[in-house]
Amino acid sequence: MIFSQKAGINVGVVTLIWRAGVFTSALGDYLFFGQKLQYFHMIGLIAITACIIVLNLKNFDGKAAKDLVKHEMEPWVPILCACAFPIMCTWNNLLTKYMTNEKIGFNPSRVTYFTFGLMNVLIMAVSIPIWINQGNFQPRIFFVGFVGSCINILGIVFCQNAIASGPIGPVLAIIALASVIFVF
Repeated sequence: MIFSQKAGINVGVVTLIWRAGVFTSALGDYLFFGQKLQYFHMIGLIAITACIIVLNLKNFDGKAAKDLVKHEMEPWVPILCACAFPIMCTWNNLLTKYMTNEKIGFNPSRVTYFTFGLMNVLIMAVSIPIWINQGNFQPRIFFVGFVGSCINILGIVFCQNAIASGPIGPVLAIIALASVIFVF
C-alpha cells in the first residue's frame, strides 16, 4: 500500500490485483487436491471480483496519467509487489491445506499462530528500533496497531481452519469482501 502511494498509483489497483489470489488458489486447490468448485462457487468468485472492479472504477479516471507529477517510486514496483502477493498467498494456502491433511495432521490453528506469531516478533524486532531512531514512535498508534494485528491473526486462524477443511476459492472469496469494505 505504501509503495502504491509513493508511486502515485491508486490503492484500488493493488487490492484488485490481490484478488487474483482467489482464482489462483482455487486453481491450485483443483490441481493439487482435486477440489472441484460447484457452479455457485464460480458465480460467487466472479460476482465478488466484479463488485470490486465496479467499486474501483471511480478510481480509474486517468487523472494520474495526465498529471506529470514526479513520484518517489516507479509504478512498476507496487504492481510487481501486488502481483507477487496472490502467488505467495496461494502457496501459503496450499501448504496449509497439505500440512493439515490427515496424513500429516498439523492443527491449522497452531500452524497459523506459530507462523504469524514468529513473523510478527521478527518484524517488531526490526521495526521498533527503526521507529525509535527516526523519532516517530507513538505509543498510542503502536497500541492500536498491536490490537488490530491481534484481531487480524484471529481472523487468519479462522480462515486457515476453513481452508484446511474445504475448498480454498470460496473461503478467499469471502475474504475478498474486505476489499469492498476497504473501498468504502
